[in-house]
Amino acid sequence: MGNRPSSSTALNPDAPPPLLSAAVTGNADAFTSLWNDEGNTNRLCLDRQDNNVLHALFSCRTPSGKPNEILKLIHNTLSTPELEGAYQARNQLGCNPLWILIAYGNVELLKQVVDTVKDDSSLRSKIPKLVVQPNYQGDTPILATCSQGNTDMIKFLSTSGLLSAEQFEALLKQGNQKGTTPLQIVVANGHEELLQFLLHEQHHIIKDQLWHVNATGLSLFHICSERNFAAGLESLLDDALLHDRDALKNILALTDKNGANSLHVACFCGNAEIVQVWVDRIIAVQGESGINFLDLTDSQGRTAYWIAMIQSHEETIGKVLAKAGVATNKPEKMIQEIQQARERRVAEQQTKPAVDGNALLRR
Repeated sequence: MGNRPSSSTALNPDAPPPLLSAAVTGNADAFTSLWNDEGNTNRLCLDRQDNNVLHALFSCRTPSGKPNEILKLIHNTLSTPELEGAYQARNQLGCNPLWILIAYGNVELLKQVVDTVKDDSSLRSKIPKLVVQPNYQGDTPILATCSQGNTDMIKFLSTSGLLSAEQFEALLKQGNQKGTTPLQIVVANGHEELLQFLLHEQHHIIKDQLWHVNATGLSLFHICSERNFAAGLESLLDDALLHDRDALKNILALTDKNGANSLHVACFCGNAEIVQVWVDRIIAVQGESGINFLDLTDSQGRTAYWIAMIQSHEETIGKVLAKAGVATNKPEKMIQEIQQARERRVAEQQTKPAVDGNALLRR
């Protein structure tokens, strides 16, 4: 009777209440039965993370589920004050239910929420405020959905009228407590489709962010080079060069806390495809004079070629840079550091304990 713990819940105290489990899976039949049970006096029950029934429902990602039916039942049953309380409730991470819904990218369910509350002026007025409310880490719902690469959700939020143009613009620029912006997280996670949409359809908002550097000195170009996001790097370079043919010089002047530009980072990480993108762009845009850009040094006086050789990328990146015509006269200090790096790698291999095959078999 009621919303009593099931046998599985009794065996696993961390399992969510049955009503929330039905909501998460979009099991409309099970949810309806539990919701309408006369003994159920706690329809807005919480799990151990303080998620209520709306948090659970809005996290439904089961293709066979019917969250729309469950949403209708909840709205048809609860009073406006109860619904307002449920929508405004925050879990232990500070996420309200709409934060969850937007983060998971369920555009159709969000459309239904908007349509369902249109005749309730009190609840309708609260929805936009909840859509912009960050969690306790300062992550807004838009930043969260950008981290998942939910292009359709960003398109909807930009055109639906749910947010004003000013609100949407502010959210697309707003960073969290660490200063991470939506555009940075799109690039860091390699979401090419969403990046293309932002560059082409929202350029008036994010154009200045192309030159933004975070607390550690990393630009979007550094992030692409580190994460081996070649398609993203090409898109960012295309956009920057489209609006400023001299942009490459300024891009390579962006350095991190170690004085390394984006090409240096790619060489350090061993991302040969990224290095090839840089080489091709530098030569294509700057011609013969662009070779100087390949020989820019970091704060320790190391060139990209130098860094690649120290990291033992001579057969991949080293050959690409040498073919491009970088300075390979190998000054004495560079030769010395490359040799020292090789000796360290050999020593590390020799000091590693031998694998005991018999011990593995005895496990």
